Amino acid sequence: MKDSVIETLLENHDESYLRVNIAVVEEQYRKGKIKNVAGYLLKAFADDYSEQIERGQVQSKQQVAPDLFDQESQLKKDFEEQRRAAVQDYLKKLSEEERSAIQNKFLAENEDNIRYKSVSKSKDFEHPMIQNIYVRFVASRRLPKKYHSFEDFKATASSEEQQAVNVH
Repeated sequence: MKDSVIETLLENHDESYLRVNIAVVEEQYRKGKIKNVAGYLLKAFADDYSEQIERGQVQSKQQVAPDLFDQESQLKKDFEEQRRAAVQDYLKKLSEEERSAIQNKFLAENEDNIRYKSVSKSKDFEHPMIQNIYVRFVASRRLPKKYHSFEDFKATASSEEQQAVNVH
């Protein structure tokens, strides 16, 4: 795959989404069911093949339950937007020295990160891919658990919905 395609995937999907879909493609490849791995992988990312495999064929979430896919997709967008806003709000409240310390810690901890290394040599810190990694870094270390991962966010959203139902 071209670097630009990989960068786009990394900018638009979290690591667990990518890993699950890669695992599905690897499984299909091992079974000899696919020949064009790159094309199938792109289709997996576009359609989210993380659903269970039925009768030797991968069913996308869109094929299985379009409404659930749309809801999940929207919830994921909400999560990403809320996490980015929460990180920005958090960082705004810090002094320049505190922000610099967090950024230096991020740089030190990510010097071996493959995704970071792939763009850090040719791009500056403001590159969208680096910023996405930085947002995840800050959120996981400085924000409440609901901002750590999409799974945590979904669990929090579900419990908040349940509390709202119980109130009414």
